[in-house]
Amino acid sequence: MSTLQVDTERTQKWKTVIDAIVELLQQQLALHPDTGLLADFLVYNKSEKRYKPSKGKILERVSDGDFGYNACRQVLHDQYPEHQCIKAR
Repeated sequence: MSTLQVDTERTQKWKTVIDAIVELLQQQLALHPDTGLLADFLVYNKSEKRYKPSKGKILERVSDGDFGYNACRQVLHDQYPEHQCIKAR
């Protein structure tokens, strides 16, 4: 029978990483609270000291900026059940 070992040496480091991710997600969700959509790409704004959605041309394709069927994130959709996702047909 194996026992669970806690990595106490790195626990605080991982907590810091997780807290930063949660804070970033909360900031991004606040941009579109009715839909729960998140940008696929973020860029760091040095003057505001925060991440913001990119303006496009990250992939440098004609479809940059399009809202596609895969834009629905199920985890977030579960938090906003009144909104429907666009599905590919």
